[in-house]
Amino acid sequence: MSDARLRAAIAALTLTAPAALTVLATAPAFATAGSATLTNGVLSIKGGDVAIAVTVAPDTTGGLEVTATSGGDPIGEIAGCTWDAATPTVNDCAGVTSLNIVGSNKADSVAVGSAVTQPLTFNGLAGNDTVTGGAGNDNLIGGLGTDTLNGGGGNDALRPNAPTTTLWQDGGDVVNGGGGSDRALYSGYPTSTTYLAVSLDGTANDGVGGENDNIATDVENVTVSGLKSAQVVVVGSAVANSISVSDVKSGVVDGGAGNDTITNTGDTTGTNSTNPDASASTHGGDGNDKITGRGYLYGDAGTDTLTGTAGAENINGGTGADTVNSLGGTDTIDALDDSVDTVNCGDGTDGIRAGSTDTLTDCETVAIPAPSFTTPADGDAVPVSSTGVASITVTNRLPMTSGASVTVKNALSATIGTGSISVGPNGTAIITVQLSAAAAKAVAANPTKYTSAFVFTGNGKTVRVNRSLVFTAS
Repeated sequence: MSDARLRAAIAALTLTAPAALTVLATAPAFATAGSATLTNGVLSIKGGDVAIAVTVAPDTTGGLEVTATSGGDPIGEIAGCTWDAATPTVNDCAGVTSLNIVGSNKADSVAVGSAVTQPLTFNGLAGNDTVTGGAGNDNLIGGLGTDTLNGGGGNDALRPNAPTTTLWQDGGDVVNGGGGSDRALYSGYPTSTTYLAVSLDGTANDGVGGENDNIATDVENVTVSGLKSAQVVVVGSAVANSISVSDVKSGVVDGGAGNDTITNTGDTTGTNSTNPDASASTHGGDGNDKITGRGYLYGDAGTDTLTGTAGAENINGGTGADTVNSLGGTDTIDALDDSVDTVNCGDGTDGIRAGSTDTLTDCETVAIPAPSFTTPADGDAVPVSSTGVASITVTNRLPMTSGASVTVKNALSATIGTGSISVGPNGTAIITVQLSAAAAKAVAANPTKYTSAFVFTGNGKTVRVNRSLVFTAS
């Protein structure tokens, strides 16, 4: 080649180089595919830049058949498993003790068969993921996106949101517990979060405001923690729930029916030994509940065990033979019902309303009220049947003994009716009165005001209460 032709060729190359560099700079990057390994019994699958799809089922030799794709392409051979190029998406893996799957930022799909007993740990990262666990005790994290978590069998931990404050859930997730005793976990929200609600009712009303997660009724348990700026409200279901609320600005818990175990400590940044902590309020609901916490504790119906803290609590056992351990602080305790309660007031200067048969320990101020009621009041109407029978509902009563006497007198103080009381639950009672034939006839013709004298016994005391009631034909 002549010198002139050589110089021309070099010049041509020099001119085209920038164009070549431009082409390289704008060329699309290759997506990172998913990968899988089997190490020391742990089968790990990790998504790349594209969505993964994984199914796991028992194989015919006692191991697991793992079908896995990444972006629709086979993930390929998993070291330690049996693989055949003829079926490139399938690996048969022996000796697997647990599954650890991390998704991509796309819509991942993971399905573990119901006969698979190895536990699954899943983190969906971003994307609208769908995951179903097997029979093991699984730990499922939805992450960002609108995810569906199905625990399957086993006692599963189901976390709709991601576990860090920098990556937290913003979609309406669906969480199904399946068999076993399953737990929904909420934590790690940003410090700007001011409200979070969880109710085990199968309705899309859970999570932070507008999040609209749906925690199904087959999720039995709830844990909420670390929301230091948030008001937290948790409502249980009709089965036995285990509910834990801690390290939040305020916690309100209602266990609902069922024999629940509840811990609610509210804001634990300080302990007030004199006044109950308004940041925590707990209702056990119906059932025999075990409640531990700060602030205001209500056992409601059932044979409950209520335990306070070193701070001041306001504790009301409700109906049933309850056990109260208030521990330290200046506590206010109400054990006044128709059952025999056992109360240990603990340290501090405590005050209690109790029945005469309750067992009390270390209680400094004890009030044993006489029986009384607020309804019926003077002037209330009382319906009377055609046979002269009046049924009077008593509410807001203090302890009474069934069989207490009732007399009804006219303006001349003559007795025109008698009756007795039947004590009911939750501060109620029914008084049944039989009027004389003449009084019943007068009432049938016109509403008539009579004075009723109620003689109640309870708490070792006898009380007479007069009410001027209007008897009317029903």
